[in-house]
Amino acid sequence: MNKQLHIFIILTGLLLPLSLPAQDNDVKAGVSISFDQEQEIWTGQQVTIYLDLKTTGFSFSNSYFNLPEVDGAFLMQTDTTTIKLTEKVDGQDWQIVRYPLALYPQKSGPLEIPSINVRFTTSAGFGSEEKAFEFETDPLELAAMLPPGAKPGDLVVTTTSFELEYDWQPSTEAAKTGDAVTLSVKRRAGDISAMLLPPLPVFRTQGLASYPQTPEISDKTDRGDLTGVRTDSITWIVEQPGTYEIPGIRFQRW
Repeated sequence: MNKQLHIFIILTGLLLPLSLPAQDNDVKAGVSISFDQEQEIWTGQQVTIYLDLKTTGFSFSNSYFNLPEVDGAFLMQTDTTTIKLTEKVDGQDWQIVRYPLALYPQKSGPLEIPSINVRFTTSAGFGSEEKAFEFETDPLELAAMLPPGAKPGDLVVTTTSFELEYDWQPSTEAAKTGDAVTLSVKRRAGDISAMLLPPLPVFRTQGLASYPQTPEISDKTDRGDLTGVRTDSITWIVEQPGTYEIPGIRFQRW
């Protein structure tokens, strides 16, 4: 039995404010959504989208927003950490709470993030009555490119770092009818959720039964830096005598 594992590495995101202001008595509020327009965006890459809640008031509370489905991409909140900012507009100070969101384009070409419904309350100052606001952001458009060497339809892992470990058990190539051989592959990638790492292809042939196991998936966040870890295992059981070759697996990374 010839057991192989091949790794193919290809090796490898704009600020456009979209605001809706509102005012209730002495308190103003608004939201904006933006992304860094200066970087090239590739399919599979994590693109940070900034959702900003703004007020001229003293504080925020009861914040809520729902993330829409994006055709051709995944939009998610990978970390509950927020960033507090201030800005001055026409001589008036605004308090800002920024929510970083992660967008993962899965196809090349134009993409549109639909409007996001946002609600929160704020007050003019300590002890003042809270005012409730509700907004919808404008849709946000961007475009993603296919990494060089990748084909349309390929699920390419675009990441700042990539580690791969694999193991065959047992390690011997000699087997008899009824024996089991298991391949385990562990992938660790930066700036990507583990759920976006593609499953292993399962080789099937007569006389060699294949049993893919439920993958182990975990995301770890350290000060805003996301690392996705996925471990896949496939077990083959020899049902008939013969010679079998399990093909190599090709991984693409940009």
